[in-house]
Amino acid sequence: MAAAFSGIVFLAFYGFGLPVSILSLIWEELSEKMTVAAAFVGVLRALIALGAVISCILSERIRSRLSSLDLAAAGLSVEALGVIGISLSRLFWHLCVWVLVLGAGFGFSLTLLTILVFPEGRKKVEGYFTGTFLGIGTGALLISSLSGRGLSWRTICQAIGIVQICLVVVIFFLRRMALKRTSFPEALRKWRRGEEMRRLNARREIALSGEDSGTDYIGMYLRRVTVSCAAAALSALILLGLSLWPESYRVLSGFRGGSLPREILAVTSGGALGCLLWRFLPGDTRTLYASSTLLLLGCLIIEQVFLGAGMLTGNLIYLFAFLGGAAEGPIFPALILIDDVRLDRDAELALTGLIPAFYLGSWVLVTPLGQALVGGEAESLFALWLLLLAMLLALCLFYLSDEGRGKRKKRERQNSKRA
Repeated sequence: MAAAFSGIVFLAFYGFGLPVSILSLIWEELSEKMTVAAAFVGVLRALIALGAVISCILSERIRSRLSSLDLAAAGLSVEALGVIGISLSRLFWHLCVWVLVLGAGFGFSLTLLTILVFPEGRKKVEGYFTGTFLGIGTGALLISSLSGRGLSWRTICQAIGIVQICLVVVIFFLRRMALKRTSFPEALRKWRRGEEMRRLNARREIALSGEDSGTDYIGMYLRRVTVSCAAAALSALILLGLSLWPESYRVLSGFRGGSLPREILAVTSGGALGCLLWRFLPGDTRTLYASSTLLLLGCLIIEQVFLGAGMLTGNLIYLFAFLGGAAEGPIFPALILIDDVRLDRDAELALTGLIPAFYLGSWVLVTPLGQALVGGEAESLFALWLLLLAMLLALCLFYLSDEGRGKRKKRERQNSKRA
């Protein structure tokens, strides 16, 4: 029963990642065939971000109308519709409409799947997000392979859409057949009710002990929301920047041996490995934040040193992209698992819906940032910008990790003084 549930969710996360890189990989051919200026890719990415944010906000209403396991296929269906719609576009405004639908599919998929796996615990969630990175890498390889065989961008979009439709059919089949005669859905609901009772009892104990007396819970929640959403946006920007920086480096250095699919594959392979390692390695969220931050900052600092010394080669930049992806990959899954008994279920679900909105909404900033750094020696600033973003992310993660542990230490000191 549990294996069937995990298989459904893993396939859904895998399917979510398949079309993530499609716009970047087909844009050069698409802009030539539709006579659209190359700079308009920023408009399309902004529409993807807009559709994702709107759908993230509306996902809570949709969740109340669907059963838990049907959430796995809902977002993928919208994604497949958007990808196939892009292949049928004849005018630029057609393309804008279907790109908006694709963004809505991204938002629905990520938010609904996040809400679905929310009670599963960090270890399992890290394993599920491994599927997302594998899906992104597989999608990039598939698009590159089909493009290398001379297929048009319309055929490539249709192929990705057909693969997603097949995944939706498989998920639906497993949903109806593998779990049809089991009590797993009821067992899942029972476990969630027990978890709610545990959290309620923990909040009552805190209230009776007076440990958090005088605490401004509204202010605490607003600070938590602000910092968590900022961390999610920074994490997405760094991941996208790690994929785009090698392309900027090729312009800067004249290196001709790379390609965008390889760059995406390097980052996503690292992300999948990072999530997989934290699926099995011991340690709490604080340890994950500290390890990931140190690895990311170390990679970017060493890369900046090599860049300044003129020793950065194409192979080294792929290595740094892989290590950066390994550091960044596990951060977002850890962000969505709040695990603070002081917050009730509604507050946690609201925060869980906002974090994906900022994660996907940050895509709107990637193209302006990249275009602002194009030309002359400006590409060398890209790595410096990534280092600055990583430092800001480190501050956000330090606040989130220190909040819970610091509060507990403060309560322990107060209790010892009272004793």
